[in-house]
Amino acid sequence: MISTILLIIILNGISAIVENFIQQTSGWTIYPPLSAGDGIEQEIEPKENNFGILSSVLFYTQILLLIFLTFCGFKTGLNYKRAE
Repeated sequence: MISTILLIIILNGISAIVENFIQQTSGWTIYPPLSAGDGIEQEIEPKENNFGILSSVLFYTQILLLIFLTFCGFKTGLNYKRAE
């Protein structure tokens, strides 16, 4: 149970770093080259940010670990009551 709590804390720190990196890189603008001046503007779609996916994976991993920690605490409580 202690290792699960420590893992959740570590994942929370990694998630905070990833969120800060997402905020820093989300404001980038890509301008079209000047040589493409045919008068036809092509829309440039931004690439999907893999850090957003990583952030979501970290969040759901933390949720699963919290559910597992709750389950372990419940089972430990049941075993403790039986031992008395």
